Amino acid sequence: MSAPPTAEQIEMLLNFLQEHQDLARGHLRDVSGRAQTRDLWLDLANNGNACGGTVKAVKQWQRVWADRKYLAKKAASASRQSASATGGGPSTAPPISDTDRRIISIMGEGFGSQQVEGRVPAFYPLFFILFSG
Repeated sequence: MSAPPTAEQIEMLLNFLQEHQDLARGHLRDVSGRAQTRDLWLDLANNGNACGGTVKAVKQWQRVWADRKYLAKKAASASRQSASATGGGPSTAPPISDTDRRIISIMGEGFGSQQVEGRVPAFYPLFFILFSG
């Protein structure tokens, strides 16, 4: 296990992924996209390692990004839950860090929020067939 990345390396990671949001969001999935993904992660790893600090392989940089996304999503969720809690009063969740805000911005609108529109009502097709017309 290597040391955690420095603040300069995290800044480089966020700047790189801000420029390449399709990579950050995992949208490069077709044949040409996979090659582009591989090349971009290699560029990111080379840039990150050139910053000084810890030296990481591509897989380790991918893990840093996955871990950072997880923590940002968790912070956003805690903030949202605290804000919507009953009882009034100030939020009890710690404030969202600037780094977490940048990650949420990179990932786009809806990142970390509940995906309600993706749910399908149980038995909807059967209900529709039985009671329509």
